[in-house]
Amino acid sequence: MDECPFCARITADQFAPLTADSHVVTFAPLNPVVPGHILVVSRTHIINAAADPITAGMAMQKAANLARGLGSCNIITSIGAEATQTATQTVPHLHIHVVPRRMGDGLALPWTTEQVDPTLYEQLAAIEHARWAHWQSYMHSKCAPQPDGGLLIPAELVTHWQRMIDTPYDQLTEQEKASDREQVDRYWGLIQ
Repeated sequence: MDECPFCARITADQFAPLTADSHVVTFAPLNPVVPGHILVVSRTHIINAAADPITAGMAMQKAANLARGLGSCNIITSIGAEATQTATQTVPHLHIHVVPRRMGDGLALPWTTEQVDPTLYEQLAAIEHARWAHWQSYMHSKCAPQPDGGLLIPAELVTHWQRMIDTPYDQLTEQEKASDREQVDRYWGLIQ
């Protein structure tokens, strides 16, 4: 078997000493999927979390403590680095990913080195904004302005929209479906 890349980093003291303890160490992966992505790795070579649940628990505790200061994040581990496995563990050594998340980071899970195309992402966001702005313009045109700056939605629209909310797409009228299809058309050219 080839030398484990995590064991090599631990032997070479290539980890963050302030977060290391007698059971686990932390370091950045070679190809972080987002800024701040870190790994919590067992000091001893353990193939995965199932092979040593006690050490896996200590690694998870360390990951949770690190994540506490990050806000939104994913804490992820996988079991199954063999070619016949469908899990996404690529290094057969117990490790937990702590992946900080932010809106628009473009990271889809399970991740790959291929991230969301930022140009496509922004094009879709622009379409979504145009869709929202169109809806707001429509709402403003149908509602009665109030002295406090609010809008009063007519009762017949509330009734109609509630029916639309409660109706599955396949039970809508063709005219109602056409309205939804118009929205799909805005995206269609980008996703083909």
